[in-house]
Amino acid sequence: IISHSELCEITARDNKIKSCSSLKGLKKLKKIILDNNEIESLQPLSNIELVSLSARMNKIKELPVLSRSIERLELYHNCINTISENQINHLTRLTYLDLGRNKLQFIDGHHLSNCQFLNTLILSQNQMKSVPTPLHLPMLKVLWLSGNNLNTFQSWVENQDEHVDRVTDSRIFLPSLKK
Repeated sequence: IISHSELCEITARDNKIKSCSSLKGLKKLKKIILDNNEIESLQPLSNIELVSLSARMNKIKELPVLSRSIERLELYHNCINTISENQINHLTRLTYLDLGRNKLQFIDGHHLSNCQFLNTLILSQNQMKSVPTPLHLPMLKVLWLSGNNLNTFQSWVENQDEHVDRVTDSRIFLPSLKK
């Protein structure tokens, strides 16, 4: 008999999993990889003290309210269209956030402001018309914004004046920026 009580990592990519509710009792899980499945909601995972969650290429429509222990969150290529303050504001340990290729039109920079350790923010291939502002993230090194509907940096750069040294040291990817 195998006990699940000590299980700390699960990888179940490339399956046809529709729900992760059966994982909610595994309280010692720290890392879950559920890429390329058919999952619509991650809410059952909200009470698990995860450090890393990857659910890329699923059908997730809403960012779940996860435990504040999360450091890495990968939700690339889903159906997320909004991010509210209560979904992300408490994620103070977050260092890596990939929301690329979703349906985001806008993110309020204030919602990310408590993510002070965030060093990688991927928002590429969404439907955003502007860079999230104010975006005061002192550890940010990588910001991907390719494939959106951006037409200017103006309001974002004006809000970053006191952080010029951080911005020039960062890698900013914007090949689709319209002139």
